[in-house]
Amino acid sequence: MPIPAGEHEVELRYESAALEVGIIISVVAYAVCVVFVFGVGLQYRYKRVGNAEST
Repeated sequence: MPIPAGEHEVELRYESAALEVGIIISVVAYAVCVVFVFGVGLQYRYKRVGNAEST
């Protein structure tokens, strides 16, 4: 990219639709994993509390 003589401010950006989609997919996958682990933990806790009460 030719730039004429003089003082300039050049800003380069890398904007990719594929990158944005990949970030969105990663965030959604992370959120699903967090919800899954939280759900399994709650299920384990309620199962454990239920067994303790029945004895």
